[in-house]
Amino acid sequence: MKTPFVPKRLLSLLSSTLVCLSAGSQAAQGADGLEVPLTSKRPALHSSPVALPWRDIRWPSLDYGRTPLPGGGALYTLQGGGGRKFRIEAVFEIGAYTLPQAQRPLLTAAMDLILLGGAGKRSFEEIRNHAHRNGIQIDTRLTTIGYLRISVSGLAEDFKVGLDLLEDMLLRPRFDRDALELWKQEQVDAFNALLDGSSSAKQARFLDQESARLVFGPDHYYTQALKRVSVRTIQAIENAQVIDVARKLVNRAGLTLVLSGTFSDADTKALLALGGRLPRKEPVAFTWMPPRPVLPSSDRSLGKSAPLRMTIIRKADMTQCNATLRWYFPNAGRMNEMERTRFALLTEIYSSSGGVVGNDRFSKALRADSGLSYSPRAQFDPEALEPNTNVALWRMNFQSANEKIGDAVVLARKTWDDFSTKGITAAELERARVSRMNMMMAREPTIFDKTDAFLDDLLARSVPHPLGLENSLLRLERETNVAALNEALFRLIGGNAIGSLVIMGNPTKEQVEKMKSAAGAELVRDVSFEELVRNLQQGKG
Repeated sequence: MKTPFVPKRLLSLLSSTLVCLSAGSQAAQGADGLEVPLTSKRPALHSSPVALPWRDIRWPSLDYGRTPLPGGGALYTLQGGGGRKFRIEAVFEIGAYTLPQAQRPLLTAAMDLILLGGAGKRSFEEIRNHAHRNGIQIDTRLTTIGYLRISVSGLAEDFKVGLDLLEDMLLRPRFDRDALELWKQEQVDAFNALLDGSSSAKQARFLDQESARLVFGPDHYYTQALKRVSVRTIQAIENAQVIDVARKLVNRAGLTLVLSGTFSDADTKALLALGGRLPRKEPVAFTWMPPRPVLPSSDRSLGKSAPLRMTIIRKADMTQCNATLRWYFPNAGRMNEMERTRFALLTEIYSSSGGVVGNDRFSKALRADSGLSYSPRAQFDPEALEPNTNVALWRMNFQSANEKIGDAVVLARKTWDDFSTKGITAAELERARVSRMNMMMAREPTIFDKTDAFLDDLLARSVPHPLGLENSLLRLERETNVAALNEALFRLIGGNAIGSLVIMGNPTKEQVEKMKSAAGAELVRDVSFEELVRNLQQGKG
């Protein structure tokens, strides 16, 4: 039989793997020569990333132009070299916090029906077919603070087709009545599909709502998120209401237009002309904001455990639990660039997004060393309460078997307490710093990736940095002072904190007691998933 050809590179990799596995087997030998089960051991190929020479690279500047629109808007242009596509982003400032709370479902309907309701001489089906034939993509959505955002993209030679479709949507929307009924049916179908809770993504919607209930109370805007998409709410929407809200959306005052990719001077002038034809109404301002946490925060100082408020959602068909452990910090304050960089590094150390996964605190404790959790993940959000950006949040999500969830929660709590009271080490900082720098260099952002970051800066009311990636790498390179990062962490943790723990599944009585005693959790609510679903079907929050 002929021996198959194996490349030398592959043989080298296989040899290295065998050496690592052999070393791992030797490590599993006890002092008496007996083999020890590898319950918490795993071969480690690399413990630290190797720093890449980012200073040897010539980083391009982010060159953009700004042309004001009469009435308070502006067009920003970002020319991309070598590509064949264009993209238009139009952001209108009216949104969730500039309309009465009761109109929030109408905002979603108006956003969708600007496109789905037809525009100009075309129905939605005709728009879709026309766009498909010309390779045009159109998307409408809301930003994190509820602004209407419309994206139009396609090949540069089809710019006029995309611009004409955008003009029809903004100036000549049809809002066909049958389109509203179709939209309602789609929303109702999506809502009913959510109610079976058959996936982690669906379960996460209920975990989010119950976490908000524990921290903000049952009547808070965030706690009513699922109620706003319930069947009763959707079915009550009328076409006249949608049209009234939609007319408020299109406003040249405060309009942000971004044109990126490949385009001509004539394309720029045409988009400017469209912006000038949009109606100029009164400037948009926030008329309300989500209330801050209404429950008294715990008086937590470093080294002193704070109590957790806990809800258990019983779901009979689950053999494992889905859990979220969260700490809210109402007095975090708005963070500057330096603080954001430091908390990005702290997050990487606590729960890595890549590079040194498995060496971070959270996944190493809950998955690698203990095997208690299947998919632990933690994340820091410096602006958890929009647009009140001085409320921060540490979020920890994980799954574990029903008969082990208490042990997993206790370990998660211990891992968090060790991190938040003892801080990080210099070795952890170095690994995280180099890892994040390498990941940023490896991504090679396109002009459209840069457009997204550019637009994020504009919406956050900060001036985009012309050096972009290079500036971020430089900030990371200079964050070598571990004491400064620990001080930032302790300052956040040392203030008031509100902890919440929500479990969906079937934890045993023994495991519940472990969570209450060892993890310091106070059981506030023990409710069945069926009751939550029934309440939503009846129009309750």
